[in-house]
Amino acid sequence: MIELQTIEQLKQAVRITDYLYSKGFTPCNSTGKQFVYRSPLTNEKSASFFVEPELNVFSDFSSGEKGDNIRLVRLIDQVDFVTAIRTLQRLQPYESVPFSLGASKEYILQPDQQRHEITAICPLQHRALVQYLEKRAIPFAMAFNYVKEIHYRLNADGRHYFGIGFETDKGSWAVRSENFKTHIGSQSVTTLETPGSTSINLFEGFFDFLSALVYFRVKTMRNTAIILNTTTNLNKVIDRLKAAQCVYTFLDNDKGGRKALDDIKAAGCTVIDRSTLYADYNDFNERLQAL
Repeated sequence: MIELQTIEQLKQAVRITDYLYSKGFTPCNSTGKQFVYRSPLTNEKSASFFVEPELNVFSDFSSGEKGDNIRLVRLIDQVDFVTAIRTLQRLQPYESVPFSLGASKEYILQPDQQRHEITAICPLQHRALVQYLEKRAIPFAMAFNYVKEIHYRLNADGRHYFGIGFETDKGSWAVRSENFKTHIGSQSVTTLETPGSTSINLFEGFFDFLSALVYFRVKTMRNTAIILNTTTNLNKVIDRLKAAQCVYTFLDNDKGGRKALDDIKAAGCTVIDRSTLYADYNDFNERLQAL
């Protein structure tokens, strides 16, 4: 017999968004405090399946169904109550802790402070992070397939934080929130390969990459994209850039970005500087926000 306490814990511990992600369903959009999906219960073409993460409940207007995560598992998997509970237990996170977005002022963690322990990696869903994306003029639906929600502990103070994570080629993470900017794990670039591509689109940070997708109204890049995550990683990809037919650079209009551009040219790369698209702004994202 399953205890009532276990059932109530599972209703809160296992997010509906996580369960849907495990079944291959991702949001089409967000509105207010809800995420919007195409219904996993019907063959609807428009999205009318709503999930409210804070309450962990769903409403499906196409089928008329609504309820908690247990109800949804029973409907999608076509199983009984006990089997649905077992399914959720397999998805239950190991640890559930309170998190903080941090101080009200952006703070860049120094190298000797970068001792983190990741406590959870999940699909992006926290409302504060979605709002941060929207503030940066990045639609949730555009970013969802490229970023994750990272929860981590900073060992220096023992507190828990969360942010938007962008994975690197080494499996480490560039993490941003409205107040924090850090890197968890080894510093590295992120390479998004386009088969058959002979040219490279080079970005300084992942918000610049996402901004380009929004600006050009595309879901993927025609050329292979390399995101440096910091200009200090340039030396790690310089040989790859030299071998490219052309390198389209989307670097910041500051001292670091200009030096990186000069270094790429000095290496003998064929370069087209695309920062002219945002010449009056520090970076591509600032230009996007001004549109």
